[in-house]
Amino acid sequence: MSEAARKLMSRPRELAQLCTGAAAASFGALLGHGFRAGEPLMARTVATGGADTGIVFEVEGSVSGLVALLLSASGRDAVCDLLGADDVTERKSALREVGNIVVSRAVSAVADHLGAHISLSVPVLVSGDAGRTLNRLLARRRDRVVTTTELRGDGGEPSALFVFAHDVFRPES
Repeated sequence: MSEAARKLMSRPRELAQLCTGAAAASFGALLGHGFRAGEPLMARTVATGGADTGIVFEVEGSVSGLVALLLSASGRDAVCDLLGADDVTERKSALREVGNIVVSRAVSAVADHLGAHISLSVPVLVSGDAGRTLNRLLARRRDRVVTTTELRGDGGEPSALFVFAHDVFRPES
């Protein structure tokens, strides 16, 4: 287990707050109004509510796992409307780019804090019941720590669920 992974395991909620604070600030800057991160919750699976759309990334390097930004249908539409994305191609591109910017900023905050190298995969856009798809992906990763945090715009919509699931590696005996 890397030193960064050990630090992450010892303070998952504190690092989730750091991560989602950066995500909320980035999301707000992109959409032109304030965003706040709720209290991170620890879970084995993700209670996704009405998550219709997700932008999912694999994480590699000193820490490995999955990171996702989940949106309800109304949240997805609000994001696309705020960004002026009209047709289907523009909407998909806008959602991938928003996810890329928000998640990159959040993961960079954790990497900088840990002094670690963490890289992200290309974003995968999941449309239609993204929460269930994410839970299936999480089920394939046996040992993991999952934190979920709601990101909410000052005006209510859009809101998003930020999910950080990092793998737990057992030290070799």
